[in-house]
Order: sequence, then structure tokens, then C-alpha cells
Amino acid sequence: MALSKPANAAIELGIVGTLANDTAAVLFGTADDDIISGGSILIDELTSDGIDVMEGGAGNDIYIVKNTNTTVGVAGDAIIELIDEGIDTVWSSASYSLAALTEVENIGASGTAATTLTGNAKNNILDGSFSDGINTLVGGTGSDTYYLGAGDLVTEAAGAGTDTVIISDVVAAAVYNLATGLNIGTLASAGAIENVQLTGSNAANITGNALYNRLTGNSGINTIIAGAGNDTLDTGAGGADILTGDAGNDTFIIRAGATATIADSAGVDLVKSFVTYNGSAVTTGVENITLMGAAAINATGNALNNVLTGNGADNTLIGGAGIDTLIGGAGTNSLQGGTGADVYVITSATDTITGELAGAEIDTVQYGVAGGTFALTVSALNVENVTLTGTALGATGNASNNVMNGNESNNTMDGGVGSGLNSGNDTLNGNGGNDTLLGGDGNDTLNGGTGNDTLHGEAGNDTLNGGTATTATSFNTLNGGAGNDTYVVVNSQDVINETTTVGEIDNVQFAGTAVTDLAFTLATDVENITLTGALATSATGNASVNSMTGNGAINTLDGGAGNDTLNGGAGNDTLVGGTENDSLIGGTGNDTMTGGLGNDTYSVDILADVVNESILVGVVNGGVDIVNSTVNFDLGVSANEGVENLVLGGTALIGAGNTLANNISGNASNNTLSGLGGNDTINGGGGIDTITGGAGNDTISGGDGNDTITGEAGKDTVSTGGGDDIVKFTLASDSSASSGTTNIDVYSDLLLNGVVVAGGDTIDVSALAFTAGNVAFEGTAITGILNEGTFIANMNTLLHLTDGFGFDTNTTTGQADFAIVTGGVGSAAGLLGKTFLAIDADGSEIFTATDFVIEITGSNFATIDTTSFIN
Repeated sequence: MALSKPANAAIELGIVGTLANDTAAVLFGTADDDIISGGSILIDELTSDGIDVMEGGAGNDIYIVKNTNTTVGVAGDAIIELIDEGIDTVWSSASYSLAALTEVENIGASGTAATTLTGNAKNNILDGSFSDGINTLVGGTGSDTYYLGAGDLVTEAAGAGTDTVIISDVVAAAVYNLATGLNIGTLASAGAIENVQLTGSNAANITGNALYNRLTGNSGINTIIAGAGNDTLDTGAGGADILTGDAGNDTFIIRAGATATIADSAGVDLVKSFVTYNGSAVTTGVENITLMGAAAINATGNALNNVLTGNGADNTLIGGAGIDTLIGGAGTNSLQGGTGADVYVITSATDTITGELAGAEIDTVQYGVAGGTFALTVSALNVENVTLTGTALGATGNASNNVMNGNESNNTMDGGVGSGLNSGNDTLNGNGGNDTLLGGDGNDTLNGGTGNDTLHGEAGNDTLNGGTATTATSFNTLNGGAGNDTYVVVNSQDVINETTTVGEIDNVQFAGTAVTDLAFTLATDVENITLTGALATSATGNASVNSMTGNGAINTLDGGAGNDTLNGGAGNDTLVGGTENDSLIGGTGNDTMTGGLGNDTYSVDILADVVNESILVGVVNGGVDIVNSTVNFDLGVSANEGVENLVLGGTALIGAGNTLANNISGNASNNTLSGLGGNDTINGGGGIDTITGGAGNDTISGGDGNDTITGEAGKDTVSTGGGDDIVKFTLASDSSASSGTTNIDVYSDLLLNGVVVAGGDTIDVSALAFTAGNVAFEGTAITGILNEGTFIANMNTLLHLTDGFGFDTNTTTGQADFAIVTGGVGSAAGLLGKTFLAIDADGSEIFTATDFVIEITGSNFATIDTTSFIN
């Protein structure tokens, strides 16, 4: 504010005068050279007529001087003012400088002559407005305030504080320009003075500079133009003003009684209005409006992203097409966001949201009424989200997909039931406190946050995350409700309650976070669990059909009852199936898998994996088990002796059986497959396979590729399949004439064309150690009434010379003979159409115990010769 010029008082002292009392006083010197000393009163007025010395003392002192202290060689009035002795002022009718008076703050011109008033390093007030002369006001290095009378000018250096010029006598239609100094004074640079304020009622204009300016009009009609900084443009007391911003984030103030047309093309700008303001009508380029004062006034935004803020009275805030934030404040406010994803900030229980349009935009209420609950179902049907702030307690959703965020209080948030297909898929985040979250209909996500929370998923496929408990003994209660629910658990003490509904599959994601809390047991009616996190964690299933998945650490998964699927994932895991039909997948790592009772399936992908499926003593049937292995696997290892079946996958090469009846399948690689005891079924698949049946009545299929098949002991059924295969005979113990049909091997797809270069199957009898003989083909079929059993029992007779078949074709005793016999017309049904290959292994020309017979189907024996055999 401007300085107050003192009135003359009538106390005159002699050559030395002092005053120390409790009342303000004016002390006048004489015409002589006086020493005038004030007391400790707060305000002393010391007046000098001569060339005097004045000492104000403590208090806010006023010195009235008539002699300059700025003329070299001329003695002037002297002032003594000590540090921290109040806010002091010099009134001078002559030029005067505060440069040497480091503890005096203010100076004013009091006479009619032109004077030069000079400040110091403090924040000075330099006032020329009371003088009739044309004054020059020279600032110092502080943040100075200049009051200019008519014709007064300022001299200011650049960068010397934040300075303000107040024009006391405004010249009508004048332009006050901070960049050029026009009508202001001599400026060291365009950035010397920051602020200008007009007084009175004459219409005048202000232009700022590149600094952060505060430009204030008067009650007249002003045009105020900002510069490049973050400027404040103030209408002042009234008038229809034009306010123009520039670069920077500018603030426009509209006072009561004033109107303003505002334009700004850069930055994020703010209107502070003491009157109702419509930004869409008289404002371009300004984003935000804040209502000021205590009157019930209103604000309307524009198409930009507005922030509209009330003043504590009853306001109406109306947004536009942008993404607006409406802050009601105290009072009963009406908030209308318009189009765009708007934010409503409500701290008054009587605020209402009106006119929010339905659309794709996502709107949010930030609700901060102490102890209050906000319902999106009342005045905010088209608002989607709520965030609780302060100490608000609750929120209720609507049919939209609501996102609701709690605060640190004990919140109750309800996603709402909705209606039919319009029920929302809500996300409720409890944050701090002991919260109660209700999802309602829809597929909801409920996050408890910290505290002991209670979560109700209700209808829909919900995700319930209890969050972290606040103490070691605290826990969350998770109630899934209907639907396929997912429970995210970090505290094994959390309680899960799930309904028994046929067809629903519920899941737990468990991440133990402390070494004392690393085991989880599935609650009743929850089917699946996935271990997350990085710690070694264990899980136990229940009587349902469980799917259990480990993490990257060392896990123990125990399925319990039910047909379970256990997947260890990474790490050296231990999988225990239980009593029913389980699937155990080791994953990466050295895993140990125990299926238990039931028909179990093991997936093996590393040689170090261990399958524990031993034959259980006293158990009639431990199930029919299968190993799916992408590495070589041997069912004959003692731990695996209870597994029946083996399937090779990936690039595995070797598969071996055990004493059980095995079913062994190869892959597309060149496999080596072997049975052991038992009646095995072996399928080579693709690749060039080597297959050995072993003991037992085996069924062997070579599959594609040039395979080598050895049936070994037992009555084997062999299908060579595609490719040029070799069938090897190593035993004849099952081929004697007295053995009947039971042990006769059966070979299918045996194509013998006698031309090696053209390809075809080959019979390898080299293991029988006999020399090559002649091969004969008898075209005449067996005639007469003869069944298969009689044919085999009388093979010695039927293949002998006297009966016209077989061995008579070789006249050299001791060499092997081969005969092809086909049951023809007249044969019994068991023999009709069958083809037998008889081999006289000992060359005796009669069928003995060392000779053997095999049954062949699907062959082309019309071209058989010695090239079809390896001996």
C-alpha cells in the first residue's frame, strides 16, 4: 500500500531535543543545526528545518527532511537508524538517498520540486504520488514498490528483485509497457520490472514483458496484454476489460463489477472469477475456472479439458466437451460434466450430479464426505467410477462396469446387482482398512488391499484378492459365490468359502511371502491352485478334481483324492497323485512323481525325473498307468515296475518295457523299443525302428520306415507296416508240430517280392544257424476236409514227400527247406484262405521240434525266392 504522509505536529525543541514517552509525537527542529532523538515508541515523527541529525530509536519511525543528502560537498540532514528498529520512512522535499541508510525501508516525495528518490538493498516503497513535482524513483537491489504520480518515472536495474509499479495518476488512454518502459521510466532491460497496477477510473492499457508479470487494471476499461511468462492479469475494480494471455500458464482474475473477454493460445490457463463466468461464451484458450469470494455464482467451461472449482457457496458447475474436473467444494452444488471422461470431486453431502450423458466415456467421482457413502444409482447413473477420499466410508455402484477405490478407512463398497445382461463387471479396490467388498452380478475383481478384509464375489466369474494382512494373526475372508471364481492369496490363513455348484471351476493363486507361510490347502469345492511368487511353496488338494500348478521354485504338490492334474513347472518338484486317476507333469527340473492308486499318467521331460509306481503288495490292481516321455525311458527300473504303458514324444529314442503287459509307442525318430515279460503291444510309429517283443504273446506294428522286428518267445502278432522291414527269428521253441495253433506267430503285411533292389520285407533266420536251402513254392492248395488244428497237428505228414508238399524239393539232407502252404477249397473254415510258411530248420526233411511254422496275412508270396531271406 502507499505511504501515509504525516500531518504537522506542534512540538518544537531547542538545539538538543529528546522524547521518550508512550505516545506518538512529532519533533520539530529549529532553524539551527539540531540533534533530534526519538524514544522507543512505535511511531516517531522527526522533522528537521536545519541541517540536522535525527535518531528514531525503536518503533516504526517517520523522518521528515528538507535538505538533500545526495549533493557532493553540501551538508544535508543525517538520520541514524539501527538494525531491527521497525519499518521506517523518510519523507523528503528534496532529493534523498537511502543508500547509506541501510535500516530504513521506505521513502516518499513531499514537496513541489522535482526530486530524485533512491532506495537501498531492502524491499523499498518509493512514493512520488503525494508530490506535485515530477519525480524520479530509483530502485535498489530489493523487491521494490513504486507509486507514480503524474509524470513520475522509474529507474530500475535488471534482475534487482521482483518490482511493482502502481500508477496513482493514470493518464487516459495511456499504454504502460513493461517491455519498453513507455510511461513507466528508464528500464535497464525489458525484464527490469515485473508488476503494474492501475488506480482510478481512467481507461488505460498495460503490456507485460517476458517475466512473470502481475498486471492489474482499474475501474476503467482496460486492455491488458501478457508477455511470455506465467502471468496474472487482473481486471481490477470494474470495467469491461480485454485480457490477452501469451506463452506460459496465465491466470486471469475477474473482480466483482467487472467483465472480461479473455483469449489465450498457449499454456494451461486459469480464470479466477468473483462473478458468474461462462468460459464458452467469452473465453478462448483458457482451460480452468475457479470461483472466488462468498457469493453463490456459477461457472461454465468450454470445449477444452476444464477444471472448474466452486467457492464454498452454492455453485453450479457445467463442463463442456472436454475431459473436465468439477470440484464443488462446500455448499450445495450442481455438477454437470457434459461429454468427455469427467471427474467429479465431491466433499459436500448435498452435491448432485446432473445431466451426465450416456456414452463410451468413463466418468469418475472422487467422494470425500466424512463418514458418507456415495451411490452411483441416484444422480449419477451414467458415471462409472468412484474413488473414496478423506474419511468417506462407502460407495454403491450401478449397472455399468464400475471401478471403485477405497481409502484408509474401513470401507464398504458394493458393485451393485445391476439387471440381467446389463450387470457390470466391476473392480473394487479396498486400499487400507478392514474393508467389505461386494461384487454383485457380473465378472468382478475385488482387491482387499491391507487390513482384514471380507470379499463377496456374488454372481459371476469373480477374482478375489484379499491382499496383505496387517499382522501375523490377521486374515481375509473370501466368499466367491456363484460362478467360476479366482482367489488370489498371499496369506495361507485366509478363509475361502465356495458354493457347491456342479460345473463351476474355481481357482486359487497362492504366493507365500514369508518363510513361515509357504503351504496352502485347497478349501472344499475349490478345484484348482497355481503357485505364484518365487519361494519354495507346497499345496495340498481336496476330494474334487484338482488342477495344481507349481512355480519356478521347489514345490510339493499333493493331489489327494480326485482325478487330479499336477504340473510342477520349473524347479525340482515332488508330485503326489493320490488314490484316483491322476496326471503328473514334472515340468523342467529333476522331478519326483508318485501316482499312487488309479490309472495315472506321467509326463517326463528330463532323464533325472523319477516315476514312483511300484507294484503294490496286496493290491489287486494299482491302475493302468502311462508314461509320456520326451527322453529315453525304461519301465523296467524298479521304481517304474508298476507302470504299464509308455509313449515316446519329442526326440526320445529308446523305450523299454517291464514284466507287465506293456503298450509301448514310438515317435517319428529312429526308436529302439523292447518289451520284456507280458503280452505287449508295441508300435514303432515313424522312423527306422528296432522292435523286440520279448516274452509273452506280443502284438507288434512296425509303422512307417524300414524297421527290424523280432518277436522272440510267445505267440506274436506282427504287422510290418510301411517300409522295407526285416523280420528276425531267433527262437523256434513255439513252432513244434505238437504245439497246436496256440503258439503260431501271425505276421501281416509281409511283402516278399524276391527283388532286393526294388524293396520289400525280408525274413531274417540267421540267428537259427542253418545253411541256406532252396525255397519251394507249391501252387496246389490243401484239399479235402481239413481244419486248422488237424493241419498243425499233422504238419509232419502234410509237408512230407509222400503227401506232395514242401520238403521234397531239396534232395540234399541237412539243408533248410521252406514251404508255402495255403488252405484251399474244401478246407475247414479255420484253415480256408490262410497261408503258412513252414521252415525245415534242421534240414531233416521232416517236421521236427526244431522246425517252425508262422501264419502270414496280406503277403505276396507269388514272388518269393531265396532273396527274401537272410540266413
